[in-house]
Amino acid sequence: METLISEKIETPLGILLAATSSKGVCLLEFADVPDRSNRHVTQLEKHFKTQMQEGECEIIQQLKKELTEYFNGERKTFDVALDFRGTEFQEKAWDALLKIPYGETRSYKDQAIAIKQPTAVRAVAGANNRNKIS
Repeated sequence: METLISEKIETPLGILLAATSSKGVCLLEFADVPDRSNRHVTQLEKHFKTQMQEGECEIIQQLKKELTEYFNGERKTFDVALDFRGTEFQEKAWDALLKIPYGETRSYKDQAIAIKQPTAVRAVAGANNRNKIS
């Protein structure tokens, strides 16, 4: 059975709730939005068929290090492993988010074009809303 480990991480933007599976970060959400973070925790626990446990692990340690470097201006990309869990379409939309260069933005339309589904603008917006990794 998969184990989900979670920890709250203080950042300059506020406290983030991070959770990992054995494969990588599966949740990184602002903890000050409890309705959203609680919903994501419930979805992950249901998907993995397990309860989330507070604790530390190597993946969270790496995430904390990379977040610190990012907020100190020393890092522009992240190397920590991610564990997306969603539909095939959602995972394509989330993967497209990872390809946006540092300091740039994309509209939902730009993102839909990037995944070669230019008419899926609203679906991309919905997928982004369900993204568990901020």
